[in-house]
Amino acid sequence: MNTKAIRPIATAVLAILVTLAGSLSVRAAEKNEKAEVKAPAAVVTAFQAAYPRAKILDVSIETVNGKDYYEIESQDGATRRDLLYTADGAVYQTEELMGVADLPLKVTESVLSKYPAAKMQKAEKITRAGVTEYEVLAEVGEDNLEILVSADGQIKSQANAGDQDEESGGAENDEADED
Repeated sequence: MNTKAIRPIATAVLAILVTLAGSLSVRAAEKNEKAEVKAPAAVVTAFQAAYPRAKILDVSIETVNGKDYYEIESQDGATRRDLLYTADGAVYQTEELMGVADLPLKVTESVLSKYPAAKMQKAEKITRAGVTEYEVLAEVGEDNLEILVSADGQIKSQANAGDQDEESGGAENDEADED
């Protein structure tokens, strides 16, 4: 075959492939974009009444045990806080990032008793249905564990941090809390 005849065909095929690749990249990016969620007025009003100085960083929908909640991620001074609201503005759950040094002594002792070599990296105070628990992210050897501890120091659950996403974390305990 004549190379002069092949060049235009190869150029055309290459142009088509480049166009298709660009089109696929745009479609993939569109699918990965998060749809903007707006919280109902009742949720925004309840949040602003409770935390008048806080800034809303993000709003999303989180499903817990088949029920949808509006998640408000916020910053209130130095405090990072995530809240789950029902559509009518009732608080279902509050998570506040806290310093590991600020954990209650019973919680710290419990974690270190079960995992003596644990390096606690992050802590959250979780309040749901009037019950407060603490989630501790700890490096234990090669593993990063999420350890859920009750306020009185009982370890409720532990899992590898990579084994479950945040939305499903502790979901097995949610059913008991709703009763």
